[in-house]
Amino acid sequence: MGEVLLPPWVQPVSPEHVAMLDDQTTTFEAALGRAPGQTQSWADPRWQIKRQFKSVRLDERAALRSSLNEARGRGNIIRATIHQSLRGSFPSAELLTNPTFSNGITGWTTDTGWSSSVSDRFARLTMSASTRTVSPLFQTAAVTQYAPHVLRSVTYAGRGQFTTGCFWNSGPNISSSGGGLQSIVHTPLTNTFLVGILEGGASGPIAGDYFASPFMSLARCPLIDNGPNLLAQSDTLGTTWATTHATVSSNVASSPDGTSTADQVVDDATTNSHFISQAATVTSGSADFTAYAYFKSGTKTFCFLQMMTATGSAFVYADLSGGTTGSLTTNSGWANGRVIIAPAGNGWYFLSLTANKTSVDTSLSVLIGTASAIGSSSYLGNGSGVNVWRAGLAQSSVPTRGGQTVGSAVANGTTQSGNGLYVKGLPVSANGLLLADDFFEIGGELKQCTAPLNSDASGLGYLQFRPLLAGAPADNDPVFINQPMGRFKLMNSYEYDNEFGLYMDATVELTEVYG
Repeated sequence: MGEVLLPPWVQPVSPEHVAMLDDQTTTFEAALGRAPGQTQSWADPRWQIKRQFKSVRLDERAALRSSLNEARGRGNIIRATIHQSLRGSFPSAELLTNPTFSNGITGWTTDTGWSSSVSDRFARLTMSASTRTVSPLFQTAAVTQYAPHVLRSVTYAGRGQFTTGCFWNSGPNISSSGGGLQSIVHTPLTNTFLVGILEGGASGPIAGDYFASPFMSLARCPLIDNGPNLLAQSDTLGTTWATTHATVSSNVASSPDGTSTADQVVDDATTNSHFISQAATVTSGSADFTAYAYFKSGTKTFCFLQMMTATGSAFVYADLSGGTTGSLTTNSGWANGRVIIAPAGNGWYFLSLTANKTSVDTSLSVLIGTASAIGSSSYLGNGSGVNVWRAGLAQSSVPTRGGQTVGSAVANGTTQSGNGLYVKGLPVSANGLLLADDFFEIGGELKQCTAPLNSDASGLGYLQFRPLLAGAPADNDPVFINQPMGRFKLMNSYEYDNEFGLYMDATVELTEVYG
């Protein structure tokens, strides 16, 4: 089964008919008497779209007809979006120049060993030499530093056996021999980035072989936040956490969730750094990690949070009397540090430290300690301390909600389902990023917002929607807001009317499918 794109730039005539197909609910109403009705539902409804195209001509007619032919009746998945403007304020604008090749190859660069041409809004990438780069077409885009973005590409097979997809330069890439619609998330460390179409570079194709693409897209996106935590005993710091010139007093304060489960890290009467620590096994490659915990003044008002490997560390100090931080410091093996401190009520602050681990170290320790002032972790202790709750570590490029752990870590967080999801990577402290009636996509499922999406000072939010999720998204999966696309199939064989051999009228009826 493949996927084809119903070209979003070919506009149907108004109105576009949108419905919800409920074929998973049965009802029983008693014909006699006063027995209450009964309802049994196995799943939420699915979207149906009926759209009419009138007097479509030239490249739009060719693109529409090509897509519907590639659908092979009901054989292939059709990716389609509902034509509706976004009401919310989420910055979801398209960041690529000429993403649908409506202006030929303008804005794009063709790399060594390839030639490119555009016909009917399809970019054809043709091998011009057996020695070629794996990035046949690319451009440099302006992005928001440290904010999640999603890159999407559609590629179709031509002559020759290519493995195609999309890439971020100095970042991740994705490719597949099947082509179709593919997506990849990245949080850029700079405010410009090179992106484009990827070709696997395998042997087999020869000069003159080609493949095609009608669509590329790059935009900001939120990420699914399943609350990952690579550390155990997040709420019980007197257990598996190691103590260095410090002790832990358990359950001494009311925590942010209202339970009396917050602990206190207490310094000892020596001149040293005073902290607790726990190590986690992590990837050897370069990756972003986020350490986090909730802090509140106890008998001491200063603290520090640190990520450390054998090569070096990233750390920050905080003043809990007013919720401020000192300068974030990164040394050998760490880069691109950023920190957020956000009020959590009743004097609590959520402190989050994110940095890029550039070393090959596979052991990463989180240190939580007391301080006598900003920048001063080594001092003569006197038995005073700070309150700490729900400490953790996640492989994440943005702050993540604290995930509770007990006997073991939850590296991928806790699976979410239903009609609400925790999300991260939002613009901070913003209301109405999405509003009721806004459409978005999660894992190929088209959803409609049912309540405003707001964010806190850490860029975290809770997204409510219908229909219910059919599948469970993974941590760090993207939420597509720019041109969200559902997975559909044709309800019936499509037909079209040729008008004088120049124009085409067609009616397309689609029903959403999952899996």
